[in-house]
Amino acid sequence: MLDKETKRARSSVVWEPGLTVADIAYLLKTAKMVGKIVSTPSQTIIKEQADDAAEIFSRNKSSGIPVIIAAWNEQEDLPRLLYALSLSEGPVKPLVIDNGSDDNTRKIAERFGVTVLEEERGGIIYARRKGYLHLKKESGNPYIVLCLDADSIPGQNWSQTMTEMLNNYPPEGGEAFGFFAYYGGTFLSDLLLDIIYHRPNFSYPIYKNTVRTHGGNSGIKFDREGRIIDALTSLNPKFVTGTSTYILDAVLDNGGYARRNLNPRSVAFTRSDRFPNLVSVLAFAFKMNRLKMYSDYFGRNPRVDYFNGSRYEEKNK
Repeated sequence: MLDKETKRARSSVVWEPGLTVADIAYLLKTAKMVGKIVSTPSQTIIKEQADDAAEIFSRNKSSGIPVIIAAWNEQEDLPRLLYALSLSEGPVKPLVIDNGSDDNTRKIAERFGVTVLEEERGGIIYARRKGYLHLKKESGNPYIVLCLDADSIPGQNWSQTMTEMLNNYPPEGGEAFGFFAYYGGTFLSDLLLDIIYHRPNFSYPIYKNTVRTHGGNSGIKFDREGRIIDALTSLNPKFVTGTSTYILDAVLDNGGYARRNLNPRSVAFTRSDRFPNLVSVLAFAFKMNRLKMYSDYFGRNPRVDYFNGSRYEEKNK
């Protein structure tokens, strides 16, 4: 394991190409697009957009950048994400990992013509590992892979911006994190959670020397020797909270670098409905109401106790 100072030396926050008038205009345009997509019923999106999206993804199969999407009961949000990805200026090919859903998540993904893998064991590590192994088998050693949460809506420049950033990494590879913004009815609750949960390094835009993870908008460039992908496919799936940091540590420990791009062109909007109100955020912050965590894993595995013993280990199993 690398010491903290070495990890910090390999991490940086960048403004590429910078906050310009055009960037701000792009962010506003993307926010408007997201608002329109969110206000459209999922069934309408499926009916009106799925065929066109499937055709686009079919053309991208040979040259598109893989986008791993872990999905558990995402029949409402997944159509919005896949439609938004079909609008990407940089070609992408989504890979949906159906993580034990009991709704129409798989059928919807297939309706949009994307590759779907089944992973019944709940948890983001199980799901991501399934995707990495599939891509490794498909291409020998994938070079660049992007990731999004199933409730995300990326901007049209998202994949292109993230890919260009990763292409500029050294041969050792590494992980990139994009700019994220919230949409939905509990924005203030999630913003407060962000401040509380990440208070040790919440000032990263000022110091620019530490990367706060947000796995719902990220990408990885693998080294050609396969060290990083081997490490990621060997992670302990029982790590059910802090998984983004866990993945990042594995990348850094195996020679990679980490950067967060604060340019609005790397933006992906994420649903802000993890906590219903400010009181629930404060209850979480003060270690009350322990099992009402924002990770969907806790809804399925109440034996996990975040606050007692190891932060990551599953108890009583």
